[in-house]
Amino acid sequence: MHFQPTRNTPLAWIDRIVFTTACAVALVAGEPSVPAFAQAQWKMATEYPQSNISGVGLETFGKTVSSNTHGSLTTLNAFDNEMRVFVESSG
Repeated sequence: MHFQPTRNTPLAWIDRIVFTTACAVALVAGEPSVPAFAQAQWKMATEYPQSNISGVGLETFGKTVSSNTHGSLTTLNAFDNEMRVFVESSG
């Protein structure tokens, strides 16, 4: 089965010109001023100091996430339980 266009040839030619012109204008205009994706921030906490291996790992993970998402996802790190996160034991 072969696709048959419903429009006549001159109109299809005009559509291609309009589409090409719109693409050219978009390329010349550059990036939109509004980001395509909303930015998000993860809050991550640890009870260990920043100099501890857990703190270093948290800091490295945050930098890697931000770098790999081109800044659309960032982290807010809290060391020494700065966020006052308490975990209840079930004992």
